[in-house]
Amino acid sequence: MKPVIVLDTSAFIAGYEASSDGENYTTPSVMGELEESGLPHLRLEAAIETGRIKIMEPEERYINQVRMIAAELGEIGKLSEADMDVLSLGLQFKDLGRKPLIISDDYSLQNIADRIGLDYRGMTTQGIKHRIRWEIYCPGCREVFQNLRPNALCPICGTKLKRRPAEKESIRR
Repeated sequence: MKPVIVLDTSAFIAGYEASSDGENYTTPSVMGELEESGLPHLRLEAAIETGRIKIMEPEERYINQVRMIAAELGEIGKLSEADMDVLSLGLQFKDLGRKPLIISDDYSLQNIADRIGLDYRGMTTQGIKHRIRWEIYCPGCREVFQNLRPNALCPICGTKLKRRPAEKESIRR
């Protein structure tokens, strides 16, 4: 069985060339993030036309699972819709008994992929060295919040919220 490769936007920007060694997938939202007149978009379209890359929408239940995990890790404000879809599609393939490989240089995406047991690789970066659970806090009043996004305003004092590592665990790869 050929390996399943799920591609994020950064893979196409970095010049990923789909080979016949694996089944290559991406999502409609990734295609939407690429500038239509840009070379990465044109390369992706050519790969789709020749059957080297398939476009697939993840099921909603996997999107919901990824959204919950992203919230637990404090990554929810750092992920685009395309990032969520790539992770969701990887999780969907994993549930089907496949062993997907996520290609992305996005550290937040890699952090979640590591947490849910998906293999990942960067195109231009070595990838994350630590699995991190982030917390959102106010640098003004020092309050910590669970359900707010970074860059929102503190409901107590009005200061712009930030995020910081709450837990950090080394990854052995």
